[in-house]
Amino acid sequence: MRLLVPLSGLAVLLVLLYIPVLRELVHLWWADQNYSHGFLIPLIVGYLVWSRKDILTKIAVKPSGWGGLVLALGLFLLLVGRAVEFTGGDRGALFIQGLSLILVCVGMVFLLLGKDVLAVLVFPITYLVFMIPLPEGVFTLVTLPLQSYATRVTTSTLQLVSIPALREGHLIYLPSVTLGVTEACSGIRSLLTLLAGAVALSYFAFGLWWQRVLLIGSVVPIAILTNALRVTGTGLLAHLLGKEVAQGFFHGFSGWALLVMASLLLYAEILFLATMQGEAAEKEVL
Repeated sequence: MRLLVPLSGLAVLLVLLYIPVLRELVHLWWADQNYSHGFLIPLIVGYLVWSRKDILTKIAVKPSGWGGLVLALGLFLLLVGRAVEFTGGDRGALFIQGLSLILVCVGMVFLLLGKDVLAVLVFPITYLVFMIPLPEGVFTLVTLPLQSYATRVTTSTLQLVSIPALREGHLIYLPSVTLGVTEACSGIRSLLTLLAGAVALSYFAFGLWWQRVLLIGSVVPIAILTNALRVTGTGLLAHLLGKEVAQGFFHGFSGWALLVMASLLLYAEILFLATMQGEAAEKEVL
């Protein structure tokens, strides 16, 4: 109960100061499917904080002046982000302003509540990074290899089943149609969504660092392989039934199916790692 007043004041100050940033983030989540998972991040963070309520009520509040330095750095980043926005770098500006929001949250908690409370809340606060868009340069740096891999795998698979296919850049030439593996087909959307989910799941499901690392690290190959299956399926349908069929209902449905498939693989991995942990514990007892 004693934390209610400072936390409420903290929330009000952040909302007032960052209303323009929050508005831009919500618009991005709505307009860009690559970041549509952003709507879930505040809800997950809220649950993470709520799950620590028993611990938080037992911690003595010890305000620290060092939090002021972190707060000042966060506010400085906000000014930098506004300056970048003024020069036309909207996505990069939003990235910087999003980081400043996280730093300001850290600084305010440190300043008002102390390092012990911050130690409990540091993971939920830093988890907010998953709601922030990548700068365009970083986004392109990630998507281009994903596009190239999906194009190569699809071309090789089609050739393996005796379908004439020729790859040129991110284009796949088939006898009756030409397919383009665009940025949307790179798998970046599922990669970002699965990564955010895997980090949260690893925290709840496992207590050992190596289990968390394995689960989070597996997101990349799972996202790449499932997306390659999706693009290959699109190529097969385009060759057999025509481009209109492949890019109609199937194109949208396959995106959701891919995400479900990848999520099931992650869940299976969680069960496997949990089983390994149980077997190791039994051997120690014996």
